[in-house]
Amino acid sequence: MLAHLSGADLEEFLDSIGAPVFLVGVSGADEFSIIYGNKALQAALQLSAERVTNRMPRDIAASEQGEVFQRHYSQCAATGMPLTFETPLRLPTGERWLRIALSPVKVRNTDTVVRILATLHDVTLERRTQEILDYQHHLLKAQQDLTPDGILISNTSGTLLTWNDRFRELWNLTDKVLTQGRDAAFPHILAQTANPEIAAAKIGSLRETVGAKLARVEVELRDGRIYQILSRSLIDENQLGHGRIWFVRDITDWRRAERELSEAHALQKAILESAHQIIMSVDHHLLFRSFNRAAERLLGYSAEELLGKATPVILCDPAELDERRLSVSQELGREATDYEVFQGRTLFGEAEVEDWTLLCKDGRRVPVELSLTQLKGEDGTPLGLLAIGTDITERLEIERRLFSLATVDALTGVWNRRHFTEYAENALLRAGRYDEHMCLALIDIDHFKRVNDVHGHVAGDAVLVAVARMLDKVLRRSDFMCRWGGEEFAALLVNTEPAEAFQVAERMRQAVAAMTVAHDGATLRVTISIGLSDCRSCDPNLDAILVRADKALYAAKAAGRNRIEANWNQPQTPAQEAECPLP
Repeated sequence: MLAHLSGADLEEFLDSIGAPVFLVGVSGADEFSIIYGNKALQAALQLSAERVTNRMPRDIAASEQGEVFQRHYSQCAATGMPLTFETPLRLPTGERWLRIALSPVKVRNTDTVVRILATLHDVTLERRTQEILDYQHHLLKAQQDLTPDGILISNTSGTLLTWNDRFRELWNLTDKVLTQGRDAAFPHILAQTANPEIAAAKIGSLRETVGAKLARVEVELRDGRIYQILSRSLIDENQLGHGRIWFVRDITDWRRAERELSEAHALQKAILESAHQIIMSVDHHLLFRSFNRAAERLLGYSAEELLGKATPVILCDPAELDERRLSVSQELGREATDYEVFQGRTLFGEAEVEDWTLLCKDGRRVPVELSLTQLKGEDGTPLGLLAIGTDITERLEIERRLFSLATVDALTGVWNRRHFTEYAENALLRAGRYDEHMCLALIDIDHFKRVNDVHGHVAGDAVLVAVARMLDKVLRRSDFMCRWGGEEFAALLVNTEPAEAFQVAERMRQAVAAMTVAHDGATLRVTISIGLSDCRSCDPNLDAILVRADKALYAAKAAGRNRIEANWNQPQTPAQEAECPLP
């Protein structure tokens, strides 16, 4: 019917169709004209009847858009098959996205296409909604990639102490390779990088950093991914390092997201509202210009309180800010401005990812990792700073727990043998350098097997915990101890002469002998035997001292237990022996 309708009959028929449609006449291979667009089409496109009646495609669309229509008309006419396409169309009300379904109209009993019926659907809202969903999907993925989740702990000798599954996944490593240590795992890691020589230098620079400050580098992999590697020394209360903790995160999408953020300021509001990280921006006067909901939840301030009224100084620890000001001023060779202090390393053309302590409105202190980016105009003029922050409270707690697992005996809570040995060896080197005198005590619980046999292993564990606590209580703050193994403990008496070591050992022996351990209705008593040895600068290593102390402990056991014996490196004078009475 559509092949032959014309004039008022055609218009009436097309107007009876509720959807926007128009009929295209086919005059030749590439010759098309719009015969009539119905009233629904005129209303949808806000075009007059004259604009959609007996017109060429270019009469209702710009030339490049007309070519799109022309191409699809040609395809429909040539194949005689329906087709659907989407295209933007500039209208008086603005640009709209249209989905157009073309249906060929043929002469009856032939394959000749003489007309094409086009049905129009406005899919602008659908397209925009999908764009927002796509963007939110990519943003969520980038946020997840921001979280560092590959973890490795190594000691000072290169032994890899512990690692998580994510670390193995990121580097495609097996437990077998990691167990073999740094020298086995490191080549596997370098082989996956785009430039092993540069990657080795970067990772090597992390190993050389000292102190508790977190250092980081980025390496590119052969497959194009970018990893950020973070590392810091494991520092004890005496500021001695005992190894390193490493974090690895895949920041490929994060870096891409940062670039997109700087290029797409129009999408800033959507990013601010959907981000789980805190996002703040300031202008070149340091006044807040954005403060997202995550920042409001974490820090307690509302955006209304800060935007255009306050600077980031309100969130900063004064002492920490002064320290940063001093560091930047030293590099500049002059007093740094507030803006330069917050610029940090970006001032020198470097990426700025730093740990900050932020002060909440209620006075709480929150550790946050901030990634800073300079905002610049097209001509390079500084516009301000953008900060993306992550609350690292949980990460620091995990780090603390991992360090405890690697250095503390799980039952007694004192140091384990490995941690004690590392510390003692360092202390021995320091003693030799400064000609200090130290003594070592090996302590064994007498008849401990009898406790286990008579009262059970739970009672034995209770005795071990009680003895460890008592020894730790008696020892001086400068001394340190560990569970050496089984029912044995070791204590290093720092800057201590033999006579004083005997006094400390005697206090330990008496304190343990006087204590009681209540377990399952029974009152348990135990004693200890102690072997002493001194640490001289001539000792080749810790093992030599341990051998002497072990011999002394054996002598104390052989002499009846509950006593102290000593095996000094050098013979003691009669006066010295008189100062060290045996119990």
